[in-house]
Amino acid sequence: MKILMTLLMWGCQLGVAFILAMAGLGKLQGSEMDIALFTELNMEPGGRVMIGICELCSAAGLLHPLSAAYSALLGAAVLTGAGLAHLGPLGAEGLDLYLPTYSALLLILIMRRGELPFSSSRAHH
Repeated sequence: MKILMTLLMWGCQLGVAFILAMAGLGKLQGSEMDIALFTELNMEPGGRVMIGICELCSAAGLLHPLSAAYSALLGAAVLTGAGLAHLGPLGAEGLDLYLPTYSALLLILIMRRGELPFSSSRAHH
């Protein structure tokens, strides 16, 4: 059972890392869609660049066991903001990839919660 959980966790981490890397690169390259979204949010260009960097940092950190829990936390924070933006001014378009990615990040956080210093399950490890 433990090996299945490990495979599930790493599958989630690799999938989310890929999605966040592609999203971050798109933002840093200044895709027309990202520029339009961040212009509508009055966050262009600084917010787009900052969030793109955060997405890339989260993606890279998900690839290493020592930083995966913290990187999942960063990714979840970024996606929480994205979710709020899509529930508000941007509308629900684009949530088809958002929901599974956010769910996978939450699953990673649950499975790696003992690695975070503020976790109550840390005392059990």
